[in-house]
Amino acid sequence: MKIAFALAALLLLVPARSSHADAAADNAKLMEKAMAVMEDMANIIDANKDACDPMGDKLNVYVDKQAPFFKQLKDATKNLTADQKKALTDKYSDRMGKAVKKMTPGMTNCQKNAKVTAAMAKASG
Repeated sequence: MKIAFALAALLLLVPARSSHADAAADNAKLMEKAMAVMEDMANIIDANKDACDPMGDKLNVYVDKQAPFFKQLKDATKNLTADQKKALTDKYSDRMGKAVKKMTPGMTNCQKNAKVTAAMAKASG
């Protein structure tokens, strides 16, 4: 469960620069992709909530495929201000909350599964 919230927190940290139109557009694309990745992971977790090893296998494949994006996301979050974090939290809180709610039963059930914890550790950096 802690891992799901760590991923949610990481996704909240995408910078929202407003000094340049291109940077703002890039950040919007990055955040939309971050939300899509989180929702994809929530779908995998939900679909396999009673089958921890298959969940872990599918998550590992997905996370490995998304590794360059996770690195990009982590690099983009290094120097956020409190205002940037709040703006993102406000804008994406409903969508993120739905994803976390969807993944909670599966993550609770499989939180001690080695494959699942390995995948989530890779995802959260």
